Amino acid sequence: MVSQKEKLQNLLKTHVIKCGSQTKLAEQIGIKAGTLNTYLRGESYPDTGNLNKIAKYLGVSLETLEEQLRKPDSPKSIKVKEKKAIYQVDTSKAEGLFLICADLPAEEKIRLAKHLLDVAVS
Repeated sequence: MVSQKEKLQNLLKTHVIKCGSQTKLAEQIGIKAGTLNTYLRGESYPDTGNLNKIAKYLGVSLETLEEQLRKPDSPKSIKVKEKKAIYQVDTSKAEGLFLICADLPAEEKIRLAKHLLDVAVS
């Protein structure tokens, strides 16, 4: 069973990919990049204040986010305000990344593909 911390890690990893960098995501959430990094590495879990900032960034209430993170068998995504999706996928596997990429705009898919090619050949 996936822990709340792991679910949050996967969720944040998804949004790092969508934002293009950890720094950009941290700025959009309103937290320090170093703090976000500790969440992404699973070294810590946000306090209520930072969890609330993450919820606001996602367009959901703190209660909704906490509820989804607590669910033992969370769906891969839930629909939330403004048709954003909270993904619960394993981003360490290619299938998880493909699910995330499906919702990206075409120009972001191209940018991601170029980045993956650069990484593959270096």
